[in-house]
Amino acid sequence: MERNLLMDGFHDAEIYGLNINKEKGRFELFIVNSNNNNIILYFENPVFWEFNFLSLQNSVYEITIFDKDEIPEFIIQEYKELIPFKNNDYYDNYKLVYISPSTGLEGVILFKSFNLLYKEFN
Repeated sequence: MERNLLMDGFHDAEIYGLNINKEKGRFELFIVNSNNNNIILYFENPVFWEFNFLSLQNSVYEITIFDKDEIPEFIIQEYKELIPFKNNDYYDNYKLVYISPSTGLEGVILFKSFNLLYKEFN
């Protein structure tokens, strides 16, 4: 099932940080949305990620989450390293997030579960 996070207020959000938290087994994406809310997206048990075009300005056009079996062909063609995961039944419960940019960072993360935290930063 595809879930478009555009409805969750991520259009024109700014990605300002990425972190691989080895201790907790998760990939963390730090975002400020168009309402100036600080948000951390936690992708639990990531097994693959790849990003292109990281720059000083990384504005999101949309963030979409796909079930493993519903990953569009254009994403598979862009990130060919996903082919072994897509064809392996072990990863049936995994999902893929696709970050489509307005400018800057574009990428994918293959992960098991997802959490979102709105957080106040000083």
